[in-house]
Amino acid sequence: IALLAGGLLAINRSLNKKLWKPFYKILERLKAYELDKSDRFQMEETDIVEFADLNRTATHLMERNRKIFLEQKEFIENASHELQTPLAVFQAKLDNLMQNPSMSESDAHAIAELEETAQRMTRLNKNLLLLSKIDNEQFDEIDEIELSTLIQSLISNIMPIAQGEGIEVQSALNTTHIKANRTLTEVMLSNLLNNAIRHNFKGGSVRVLLE
Repeated sequence: IALLAGGLLAINRSLNKKLWKPFYKILERLKAYELDKSDRFQMEETDIVEFADLNRTATHLMERNRKIFLEQKEFIENASHELQTPLAVFQAKLDNLMQNPSMSESDAHAIAELEETAQRMTRLNKNLLLLSKIDNEQFDEIDEIELSTLIQSLISNIMPIAQGEGIEVQSALNTTHIKANRTLTEVMLSNLLNNAIRHNFKGGSVRVLLE
């Protein structure tokens, strides 16, 4: 009886291993597949109807995601190229205005703010292509950033909006250096500050602490 039971268990284990082999191959293929690196998603053929159906479904799903990814990547690249010309024209017009000798001090200050905004837009445009090339959280153009200066600049930009809503903005910023992509850091911090204003209430306050 013991020999018979042992033999049946061995046969059952061998059959299960053979039957489930296509399933584990599907799992391995899905785990190894990287949307931005791999080629077309293909699975090995199998005679088991259920696993063959699973293969077709997984292949269709991955190919659809891959197509959407490539279309989005192409759109980002095209949008970046299309924005280069109007940004260059805008920058040139600002340069011409800054050379006007009859400009008042208030006009010069306004144009300087526009110049800073234009430079930020140019950096954002350059990083549109970067967003399509993100790989394992590694970014090109890593800079050393002093966060307190950057945050103070962003706070100055949103102050007119905050004042219009009667929102008080307080800040306590310690000198802090990080290594990161400057434009993406600006985008993240700008979103945080804008959301703090947008989702606040009239007469409220925002406290910005950097440690």
